[in-house]
Amino acid sequence: MGTPEELKDNVYKIKTLIIKAQKLSSTCIEGLRKMYLNVKEIDDGIEIKAKEFNFDEIVDYIRSNGAKIEWFSMEEPSLEDVFLSITGKEMIK
Repeated sequence: MGTPEELKDNVYKIKTLIIKAQKLSSTCIEGLRKMYLNVKEIDDGIEIKAKEFNFDEIVDYIRSNGAKIEWFSMEEPSLEDVFLSITGKEMIK
């Protein structure tokens, strides 16, 4: 099976990038949706889920559309995400 990190990498390959930005236009968001299939608007920003990201391309695109990035975070899947992916059931706490 391997380490928890290896398990997460092998089973649940989706990563989440969250970007908070000022002046993020709907045109910019639609452009990002053409680059990545899973782009969701959140409060003052966007959430992108994908197996791989080209971070520089995303940042350059957002800036070229007049938005100012205030904050970003890359979220890795949790062991609970992996469990749900494998079993289809939530863990009992």
